[in-house]
Amino acid sequence: MTSVKKILNYLGLFIAGIYAGYFGAASGVLTLIFLTALSDSPFVVINAMKGLIGALANFVALMILSGTAALIGALPFLWQLASFWWLFWPKDD
Repeated sequence: MTSVKKILNYLGLFIAGIYAGYFGAASGVLTLIFLTALSDSPFVVINAMKGLIGALANFVALMILSGTAALIGALPFLWQLASFWWLFWPKDD
């Protein structure tokens, strides 16, 4: 993949993340498209990354819309995000 295509895929992934935080409909499909283009990992790993990115996008949207006072209510969500990250993020062998 050329560097221009790679940059465009990263840009598309970033825009899909913003879209996921704002609206969310079909953002998983958009994220899967860009991650599949960027990664050679198996689909199961890409799908796990998609879930992490969606969770992170929702968390950022929560912080922006409700302020940092909502952080205490979001602690269980952060725990879930951290545990998924630890369990499913590709590890170097």
